[in-house]
Amino acid sequence: MNHPLVSIGLLSYNREKLIGRAIKSLLAQSYPNIEIIISDDASVDASSTIGKKYAKKYPNIYFYQQKKNLGIPGNSNFVLSKAKGEFFMWASNDDTWSKYYIQDLVQLLTKYSAASLAASNLILSKGARTQSSHLHFLEYSSGPNLIKEYLRKPSLLVWGVFRTKILKKAGGFHEDGRPLYGGSDHVTVFNILLLGGLATTQKKLFYKADSGYALDRFEQISHHLLSWVLMKRIVRYLSYPLLFSYDLYYLLSSTLRSQFSIMSKITTCFWCIYWYIRVTFEVVTQTMIGIYFVVGSLLKNQPSILQRQKK
Repeated sequence: MNHPLVSIGLLSYNREKLIGRAIKSLLAQSYPNIEIIISDDASVDASSTIGKKYAKKYPNIYFYQQKKNLGIPGNSNFVLSKAKGEFFMWASNDDTWSKYYIQDLVQLLTKYSAASLAASNLILSKGARTQSSHLHFLEYSSGPNLIKEYLRKPSLLVWGVFRTKILKKAGGFHEDGRPLYGGSDHVTVFNILLLGGLATTQKKLFYKADSGYALDRFEQISHHLLSWVLMKRIVRYLSYPLLFSYDLYYLLSSTLRSQFSIMSKITTCFWCIYWYIRVTFEVVTQTMIGIYFVVGSLLKNQPSILQRQKK
C-alpha cells in the first residue's frame, strides 16, 4: 500500500507539562509516513526545550523557535508553510490521538478523491470530565448541502486531516484584522469546504483538551471569584458577538466568490445569516446565565471574600 507523507503542524505555546504527551501520541501513530513540524510560539516555560530534545532524537521531527509571538493563526500558517506532505493536519500541544487516527482519515481521503478534509468524532476532556461529540455528516458529502449542514451545526473539523494543496489554495488558516485572536478556525473550515467535500468516520479517534470554556463554563465561577481567570472568561464571552460579526462578513464574502450557482450562493448566504443569529443568541443566553452564577456566587461567598480583603 502506498503511504503518502502526512505533515503534522504541532503548535507549541506554554505547555511544558503536556507537550511531551502530545508528541508521544503522534509518534505512536500506526501510519508509517509522517513528519512533525513543531513551532514554539515564543513560550516562556520549558516547552521549547522539550521540543528541541525530541527533534534531536527523531529525524522526522523538525523544530522551529519563534522570536516573537505569532498567535494561533500566524503560527498555524507557519507550520503549514513548512509542510512537504500530500496531507496535512494541525495538532495542539495539549491533545492526544488514537494510534489509528491518521491511518483511518488518510484511508477516507484515498477512498473519496474529491474530499478536501477528513475528520473523526472526538472526546472533549478536562480532568475526569469528558463529553463525546457526534458528527452529523454522512460518510461523504459536498457542495451547498454540506455547507448548510456545517452552518447548521458547526463541528471542530479544523483538527482533521486536509489535502495540503487545497488547504493552501483556500488560504490556510484564516487571518484578518480582528482585534482579538487575529483569525478564525470557523472561516478556515468553511473556506476549505467550499473547495471540496468532507469525509467522516463516527469512530472516536481524537481526544481534545478543553480549556475550560465548554465543560465547566459556570461550575468554576465559585473557585475564581474576583480573579483574573474569571475576568478573562468574561472578556472572552463579551467579545464573541464582535468576532461572530467578523466571521459572518468573511463567510458571506467567500460564498460570493465561490463557484456555486447564483441560487446556491443565495441559499448559502441565508444559512450564514442563520448561523450568525443562532450563535449570537446562544452567547447572549450563556452570558446571562454566567452573570446569574457570578452574582449568586458573590452573595453566597460574601463573608469569605470580605475576610480575604481585610487580610
